[in-house]
Amino acid sequence: MARTFDKMADSLVHQMEAMAHAHDRQEAILRGMVEGVMLTDFEGRILLANQSLVSLLGLQTDPVGRIYSEVLRIPDLTSAMEDILEGQPRVSAEIRSLGPPLRYLEAHLVRLEGRGPQAGAVAVFHDITERRHIDQMRRDFVANTSHELRTPLAAIKGAAETLLDGALDSPQHARGFVEMIVRQSRRMERLGEDLLSLASLENAEVAPKREAVKARQVVAAVLATAGPLAQQRGIHLEAPEPAQDYSLMADGRQLEQALLNLVDNAIKYNNPGGKVTIAFNALEGQLRLSVRDTGPGIPSEHLPRIFERFYRVDKNRSREQGGTGLGLAIVKHVAQAHGGRVEVESKVGRGSEFRLILPLKSGERS
Repeated sequence: MARTFDKMADSLVHQMEAMAHAHDRQEAILRGMVEGVMLTDFEGRILLANQSLVSLLGLQTDPVGRIYSEVLRIPDLTSAMEDILEGQPRVSAEIRSLGPPLRYLEAHLVRLEGRGPQAGAVAVFHDITERRHIDQMRRDFVANTSHELRTPLAAIKGAAETLLDGALDSPQHARGFVEMIVRQSRRMERLGEDLLSLASLENAEVAPKREAVKARQVVAAVLATAGPLAQQRGIHLEAPEPAQDYSLMADGRQLEQALLNLVDNAIKYNNPGGKVTIAFNALEGQLRLSVRDTGPGIPSEHLPRIFERFYRVDKNRSREQGGTGLGLAIVKHVAQAHGGRVEVESKVGRGSEFRLILPLKSGERS
């Protein structure tokens, strides 16, 4: 009997150890899952909830042991759980957490058959917030692009129809309408070029063609391109000669485009007789290219959004200046593609300063 009891005790110990190992594995799996997981009994009482679920739904207390409807006050989820507990085998639903932060979740619920303690339902939650955000950005992009194209197309169509209706016979009027067609055509051409540039920059599979580029060379190229526009607008464009030049590994064409976009904006939206200053220096292994203007400045409420595609502070003035609404978005993507960033400081009535910050070439002293 003693030997039998010893064997029984050993067997129980092994079984308990196996159960403990299985429980630990289950806990480790649940902790490591990105998806939220919830298990309830047939009355709707929560038996298990992993940490991801607590985080996704923004729960302040441990939900285990409580009825789901008391903890998860989300109507769509409550409706799906009711369908499951009333006998429906599977339910899928898209729900929105109460936040903050606001999250969109895809919930898959499965009924566990039986009436014992293991019966009830299991629910798995996937965070689709980023997917929803990307879908919304895509819809906004298509809508904004259509809107931007509609305006010049309408102007071209109107001018052409007016010419056909008899304006061709009046040289002084005909010239004005033809100039409008040319102006709007160029605007559409710029929009197309900017869209292609942005698409190329957003394509993660196409890396910038990096080579050793001198900061002084980039600034000189931008000065040569932007100089005529500044002179035409009566803007003083300057670039003080720095004591030291710096090198960085970058796509020279993209870098010039980004800096030119900043300078172009600083010239177009400056005050009459204003000044635009291009400067660069190095600090802590980074090159800082800055463009400072003496324009009207940007109200603080617009600053968080000015690098978004098609976002304009002054929509009417921007279109009058021929802007596409994509210039600053291109600057941001160029900076990010090179492992850098873009910053802005602005005060109403005192001008703005944009800084393009990029890593220096390895071994370059700052």
